[in-house]
Amino acid sequence: DVDATIALIKQAKRPMIVASTGVFYSKAWDALRMFAEKTNIPVVESGPTRGHFSDGHPLSASTAPESIFSVDLAILVGQYCMPTSGEFKFDIDCKFVRIDPNAEDIGRNLPIEVGMVADERAALEALYERVEPMKHDAWVAEVAAARIAFEAQNEEHEHCIL
Repeated sequence: DVDATIALIKQAKRPMIVASTGVFYSKAWDALRMFAEKTNIPVVESGPTRGHFSDGHPLSASTAPESIFSVDLAILVGQYCMPTSGEFKFDIDCKFVRIDPNAEDIGRNLPIEVGMVADERAALEALYERVEPMKHDAWVAEVAAARIAFEAQNEEHEHCIL
């Protein structure tokens, strides 16, 4: 599963890590950050336990919702409650990797290319150890631009309210 995931990442032009509750429960925030930085993949947090990947990190996509539309590989880490229809509007051709400790949940809500049955921290550490450093500079710049646009839009709304 680790090798299959790395192969998908190598093929992807716009990969994104979706980090959720399982990252928090398995205390995988350092492994998440290290893997994201080594692969140069943006991270969006979901679920009620946000904060394990800083919004201020250059790879944060949590405040760049428009970037989700063009993701071609979503790596779902600890996403115990799968998104409802419309929560994440990934591209129709997006491929999915899901890391979850419960085998019964993998592939339940959407088709999965690779399903890793593993503790989130152990999986991220294994991926980090095996993957070579990568660059997705154009994609990271696109996500950064989406983040800036979203923050500007929020500023504009805030000024309208005041």
